[in-house]
Amino acid sequence: MRFEKAVAKYNEEPDSELIEASRENPAVNHANETFLERMYKERALQEVLRRDEEYRKADEVTRQKIKEIDQIEMDKKECEIIDRALPATNARNADYGRAAYKQRVSFRISIWLNPKIER
Repeated sequence: MRFEKAVAKYNEEPDSELIEASRENPAVNHANETFLERMYKERALQEVLRRDEEYRKADEVTRQKIKEIDQIEMDKKECEIIDRALPATNARNADYGRAAYKQRVSFRISIWLNPKIER
């Protein structure tokens, strides 16, 4: 049903081929709803990031640093080294953030379960 409403926003014809396909195959309907949910979450995250001043500043600094790297004359081997190093660094930073978030959630739960813990 949610998929039908979403399609109706862009296609007002009640006999839309997409809607008919979703009615005929529940798996298609579920996949479409899942896709729409992912799109909504992505848009919501993008909106939060757009309004987050710290993120915008960090994004601008990152873009500037990338421009600086692009201006350096490097041979193919040096470029390949950089191309491997940057994703590895990004992955490490993402893992750090994930671990820090999990630790924070764990700490909050432990306080909730045992309020006598010193903060």
